[in-house]
Amino acid sequence: MLVAAEPEPTGDPRFDALLAAIAEDLCVRADIAPPRWASGSDRFLDGFWWVSELPSARASALVHAPASCRRRGVMLDRHDLSAA
Repeated sequence: MLVAAEPEPTGDPRFDALLAAIAEDLCVRADIAPPRWASGSDRFLDGFWWVSELPSARASALVHAPASCRRRGVMLDRHDLSAA
């Protein structure tokens, strides 16, 4: 499984949380258990990180962020993930 091995820390807690959120979302969508590393306390933010500063993008992220992102404080529209 591509997400089984824990990635090295990026040096930015926001991106560490984002990587865990993406791994969890991919696993949930594939109906498999997320890797244990994705649930580590260092993979959650203390507050919200709005990836975009645009008010319209923030509103969209509030509605369309995957649950794995929202619970980690990463406010990013699911559509932005598929466009990357």
